Amino acid sequence: MKTALFTSARRCFSAKVIPPMKKAVIVSTSNDIFTNLALENWFYKHHNFEDNHMLMLWVNEPCVVIGRHQNPWCEANVSKLQDLGIQLARRNSGGGTVYHDSGNLNLTFFTPFDHYNRKTNLEIISAAIYKRFGLDVEINSREDLTLRNYKISGTASKLARTCAYHHCTLLVNANVDHLRKSLKPSDWEIKTKATKSVKSKIINLSEENPDVNVEELLKTVGIRYLNHNNAALLKADTVHKMSNVNSEFSIANPSYVSNEINFDSGKFHLVTPNEQNFPGLEEMRSEFADWPWIYERTPEFTVTKNFKIEAKLKPESTHSPGIVFTQSRTYVFQVNVKVEKGRVSEINIQVPNNYSGMDLNEKLDTLKDARGVKYSDYLLDFIERIFREDDTDDIEMEKQTAFKRS
Repeated sequence: MKTALFTSARRCFSAKVIPPMKKAVIVSTSNDIFTNLALENWFYKHHNFEDNHMLMLWVNEPCVVIGRHQNPWCEANVSKLQDLGIQLARRNSGGGTVYHDSGNLNLTFFTPFDHYNRKTNLEIISAAIYKRFGLDVEINSREDLTLRNYKISGTASKLARTCAYHHCTLLVNANVDHLRKSLKPSDWEIKTKATKSVKSKIINLSEENPDVNVEELLKTVGIRYLNHNNAALLKADTVHKMSNVNSEFSIANPSYVSNEINFDSGKFHLVTPNEQNFPGLEEMRSEFADWPWIYERTPEFTVTKNFKIEAKLKPESTHSPGIVFTQSRTYVFQVNVKVEKGRVSEINIQVPNNYSGMDLNEKLDTLKDARGVKYSDYLLDFIERIFREDDTDDIEMEKQTAFKRS
């Protein structure tokens, strides 16, 4: 009788065995921001992560990446980016704006929704950096990675009913000069409900330890991820027994993998993001790279610019025969441009009451066709330009540049 009760008790409280969780490190061979955003999105939409967790590692050419709900003109010097050869992209997740280049490592942790754990991912990174490079990286209250209170990582996530991903950056030896120039927007006033980035002091890891480089950090974090205890990724009330980590990744289409890098502690899979390996990838890439995705998704905003005009008054003749002089006065104008879905919906110009410059109506008529044009910083410069009466050459040519519709 006692035996029967004991057996029954054992059945009631027997440990729940979780099957081996397979994990993999995927390294993208592309350095194109739009291709890598598309690859990330492709895995998010098409891969089953229920028993296969994945870390995607990727490095981009110079670019600025804004969050899904942000205003690019609030976050970056949009007109300056092209001069610097820097792409502007909008990602699918929320959060703030980050700068990428070849001195920056990007990481995306894919899991089922129930296993999503941002802090654990950051702990993997910080532990890997400490063990290999001796740098004490901390996780602050905003779940950013910091070194001596300087930010080294931006972080964001996207959650769905069945799966999730958390991605972040690591500043290794990024071009800080380009970073600062890129993320310094124009100083015009912008009223918007778009998500705004939180400004932080930043530092490259290589400034603290010259031995840190992207290649070595990629290897270090990837190996740490493969050998991290999977139990930490699961909810505590579901974990009773955990089998050892299985780093062999079961993928539906082995042709994803173009090559492999083998280490004593695990294996990395190199993938080539193209249409052949990932059907539908090109369409996704085109969407991420298109003007509508980058700019039309910007929440409605109004930008205000004040500028001074040295306006000529009507000529007055002197008493001396043949001598004419022109008086001038400085006026302050205010331009308010309302923008919806990235296009101008309204322009309002506050003209000083005592303004007596020439051809005011003609100048205002120049702007009557502005509704529906793509907003740009150049448009505000053009508006200021047409009010400068001493220099009106090439106005029509400049108007074509400022009034882009497609």
